[in-house]
This record gives sequence, C-alpha cells and structure tokens, in this order.
Amino acid sequence: AVAAAQQALDAVLDVDEHERIVPLQAIPVILGKGGSNIKRLRQESGASFDLDRTTGRLRVQGSKAMVSKGCELLDALLESSGAAVEMRVTQRQGPPAIGRG
Repeated sequence: AVAAAQQALDAVLDVDEHERIVPLQAIPVILGKGGSNIKRLRQESGASFDLDRTTGRLRVQGSKAMVSKGCELLDALLESSGAAVEMRVTQRQGPPAIGRG
C-alpha cells in the first residue's frame, strides 16, 4: 500500500514547465503549415505547447521527460530551419557586420 501511494505521489509530482521567448520570425516555423509542426512536437513529446504569437512566449508543459523531449525537438526544428540563428554584436561591431548602405 505504501509503495502504491509512493508511485501515485511520484506521478502527481512529476510535473515540469519550460518557458522561453522565441524570435517572432521563428513562429511560422514552429507552427508549420496548417499547424503541422506544433502538432508533431505535441505528439512526439507528449507535452503541451502554448505559443503566444504576439509576444513570442512559448510554454512547454508536462512531465519532466515530456518537457525535456519537447524542448529537444523544438531546438532541433529551429536549428534545422535556421530560425534559431541569433548573432549578438556590440554597438561598435554593428557597422562592419551590416556593411555600408
């Protein structure tokens, strides 16, 4: 009885959430045509994905394993599409990086 109660408690407490801000240009990539990409992320990870299209805030919820798998799949999707590429430059580095207009 104690073992069963411990298992039930572990199942209830195995909840995780990950939140991040994604670049607005990455939102169409995450959603995919007709929502195909976000549906695939949900199916393959088992996690729920909540995406605010106006702010880019993305929340992944589920068990710890589901959230971890969902974040891995999301990172792979963004990396393969090139939408995750972000380059930070100082103010001094801006003109050489952009070039003369």
